[in-house]
Amino acid sequence: MNGSESLYLIALLPDATVTQEVNELKVLFAENFNTRKGQHIIPHITLQPPFGMTHEAMSQLINNLIQFSEEEQPLQIQLDGFGYFLNPRSDVIFIKPVHNPLLQRFHRHLMCFLRKNGFSVSDTSKRFNPHITIAYRDLKREETLKAWPLLENQPYLREFDVNEFYLLKHNGKTWQKYASFPLSNISLLIN
Repeated sequence: MNGSESLYLIALLPDATVTQEVNELKVLFAENFNTRKGQHIIPHITLQPPFGMTHEAMSQLINNLIQFSEEEQPLQIQLDGFGYFLNPRSDVIFIKPVHNPLLQRFHRHLMCFLRKNGFSVSDTSKRFNPHITIAYRDLKREETLKAWPLLENQPYLREFDVNEFYLLKHNGKTWQKYASFPLSNISLLIN
C-alpha cells in the first residue's frame, strides 16, 4: 500500500443484538485473557480481506458495487457455537456460522466481480472461512488453552438477516463503516 491509498475491507455485519453480545464477549476476553485487539474491530464476517486503494479508484469501485448489489439476494446467517484457529503468530477465537450455500454463492459472486474490477486472483480470497472474531492478534496460545474449555460446549445459537454488505475503512486505529450496499434482488415465489 502506498501513501495515497487507504485501507478497506468488504464485510457482512450482524444485527444490533449479535453485535452487542460479541462486543460483550470481547470485553470478557480483554478482562480475563489479556486480549484487547479484538475490541478494535467491529463484529463482522470478512468477505474480502483488507486491501489498499486510492480515493479515485474507490469511487469507481463503489459505483460498481452498487450495481453488483442490485443483482444479489438477501440471505440469513445462523450462528452455532464457537471455534478457534491456531496460528503461529497469534490464535483466533470466533463465533461459527452454520454452513450456508447462499453465503458461499454470494462470496463466489463477489470474488468474480472483484476480479473483473481489477483485483488479481492473489488479491481476492480463494478460501472462504466465515467467522465473527472475538479475540485475535494478541491472543497467546496459553490464553487460548485456558479460554477454549470455557467456550467449547457453550451454546450460542443466533440468526440474523443480511440485507446489505459493507465497505469498511481503516482510520489508523479502527475499522469504520464507509459505504453500505443493499441486496436488492428480492425474488418472489409465486405458488
